[in-house]
Amino acid sequence: MPLDSALYLRRRARQETRLVEPNQGGRLRVVLAYPNTYGVGMSNLGMHTIYRLFNDHPNVCCERSFLPDNHEIEEYRRRGTPLMTVESQRPVSDADVIAFSASFENDYVNVVRMLTLANLPTRAAHRDVTHPIIIMGGATVSINPEPVAPFLDLCCVGEGEGLVGPLIESILGEADGKKTGDSSKSLTDGDLPTRAALLRSLATLPGFYVPSLYEPRYDQTSPSGYPTFTGLTPQDGAPPRVTKVRAVFEGPETVASTAILTPETEFGDRAMIEVARGCTKGCRYCWVGYNILPFRVHTVDDVLAAAERWLPTTQRVGLVATALLDHPDIEAIATSLRERGLQVFSPSLIISTLREPLLRSVVESGQRSITIAPEAGSDRMRELIMKKITNAEILEKTRMIFRAGVLNLKNYVIIGLPGETEADLQALVNLCTAMREIMIEESRHRGRIGTITLSVNCLIPKPATPFQWAKQIRPSEYASKLRWLRRRLAKVPNVAIEAMSPRSSEIQALTSRGDRRVADLIELWADTGSWRQAVRTWEERGGSVDHFAFRALQPSDPLPWDHLRTGASSAALGNQWRKALGGNVNAAA
Repeated sequence: MPLDSALYLRRRARQETRLVEPNQGGRLRVVLAYPNTYGVGMSNLGMHTIYRLFNDHPNVCCERSFLPDNHEIEEYRRRGTPLMTVESQRPVSDADVIAFSASFENDYVNVVRMLTLANLPTRAAHRDVTHPIIIMGGATVSINPEPVAPFLDLCCVGEGEGLVGPLIESILGEADGKKTGDSSKSLTDGDLPTRAALLRSLATLPGFYVPSLYEPRYDQTSPSGYPTFTGLTPQDGAPPRVTKVRAVFEGPETVASTAILTPETEFGDRAMIEVARGCTKGCRYCWVGYNILPFRVHTVDDVLAAAERWLPTTQRVGLVATALLDHPDIEAIATSLRERGLQVFSPSLIISTLREPLLRSVVESGQRSITIAPEAGSDRMRELIMKKITNAEILEKTRMIFRAGVLNLKNYVIIGLPGETEADLQALVNLCTAMREIMIEESRHRGRIGTITLSVNCLIPKPATPFQWAKQIRPSEYASKLRWLRRRLAKVPNVAIEAMSPRSSEIQALTSRGDRRVADLIELWADTGSWRQAVRTWEERGGSVDHFAFRALQPSDPLPWDHLRTGASSAALGNQWRKALGGNVNAAA
């Protein structure tokens, strides 16, 4: 017999161990919504950080909501139950604010699904003052919010630590200024001018983008036959550009760390702690090095204080950073944690800066799998993407990893890079084969051999990177390259391949580089449950997958995210793009 949805949520809440509790007396009721299932959302450190920031405010009660699992969705629909929060099982629609935290473009469809399950209109234009304010923050909307802009009242551009405080104060200040003078009322009891005034006020602050205050423009005479985006026109005093907000790292309270432990996540018994933010490498396909600026680190004492908050509940600590080994005191952090009796883990390490002391700490803590990111099989391809390491150096580090006692090695790689040839794919096969030989040599004396895993992704030209102008390969070409790799590596024992699906590559292409017209496709996908059917219907109605996903762009082309100031300038990105292609920009086509 299926569980009642509320009972299911209560059981889930009871198995959690929390450092943070909602203030049920808070005037401002916020639902922090993650557009994926509970296990995925609770594995996201950003979700924990924003939850803590909201609940640190004495006048805020923040609870969580997630996309129900498939069997849960059936139960919601069967009973006609609205989407509820984990903590109190209240309807999500009762909140003043629903704040989505999105990390992946593929989850945009779940925003629409969750709003529908909450019995709320999905489009901002169809909501009124009786509905919660719908906002979204996170990595993806900080570089291009346009594909989901029609669903949102407000987008938060930048790092949550610098945005949550001004957001709360603006909302509460607007509530206190109502004509009624009754500050006990929720925001949804107000009148339309007050709500509109709040959004106009927020639009003047750094980091807040109100889509309704910007009108998109299109060139109807485009040679392709599909209207081309030409820009956004700000209205009602909205600024022409929205500047990203960055966090200040100062004191243990600014360390992003796990707020809730739950057995339903991959690292359920592990407190995750961010020790640094940003990256110094500048790989041309990656948005982090060009947008999370500058590179910042937490002090040893602040990291230790964050870890000690979880004692004695857990003895296991995961250190998180894109460029973990660029922290100048990372060995001191690991050593100090080990001296306190804590086990130290790190999910992923940059191979070019991998050093034995940290490797020894994670292996002594029991970690038997390491993830690195060579990204390509040939030195030529790595030079193109500005990944500064050679095959010889990768194999040297591979030997260090297996000699230290690691059992399994996962490698992130990208295929579909500009100028890629079959020789580059063969180089990837050769690199994996050489890694396996090293693993066999170094593991023989232990009598146990692990696995070399190739985790393959298609290049997605991300906004605000030097590759934002690149042409993405089609799903059929990506699938063909995958089959080629699988056939050759199938003959190599102890080597496995896991890969992004061709369908996912198309979804990411559209939702990464799209403009507001892609929202129609996202909505169709949510309604039909079928990506293929949604694409067919969208194109029958005039949409174009090729326009957004599979054409090369020129540095002079207006881009849907040009109104955001997130990091490196367009000129700097263009300079890197030209360097990548040897000065011939037209080579992208």
